[in-house]
Amino acid sequence: MPTPPLYRLIYISRSTIDPPCLAGEVDRILGTSRVSNHLAAISGILLASRGHFCQVIEGTLTHVERLFETIQRDPRHRDIAVMEFVPVPKRVFDHWEMAFLDIDCLTSDRESLGRLAAAASLSLSGRSMVDAFARLTHQRAAFGD
Repeated sequence: MPTPPLYRLIYISRSTIDPPCLAGEVDRILGTSRVSNHLAAISGILLASRGHFCQVIEGTLTHVERLFETIQRDPRHRDIAVMEFVPVPKRVFDHWEMAFLDIDCLTSDRESLGRLAAAASLSLSGRSMVDAFARLTHQRAAFGD
């Protein structure tokens, strides 16, 4: 049986989580996501920054659509905007059921994900965003973060 084609979805949203509770809630999201994504053969990365989320989701069309429908119903998100939804030849985050990056800890000028996303929508393709996120993830993994 042939392998079903892979898709990548990138979205950005505003978080409705109260900032003092964000770290604990993100830990819960990651714990749940890593288990369910493993079972659905979903890979990707979640980025968080001062009231915003950005996520890259990779998997079969059915699994990506099903997960995104769940995300759209999740009250922890609002103003969800799809930045890219395309077929892809292979996964970028194939070793990650859900990698995580806190952008505020990585950017020296404390540039928010909202500003990064606005800049990305004007100047970066989805593929450029994915490449940048992958480099950051692999750099952090190499240093044991």
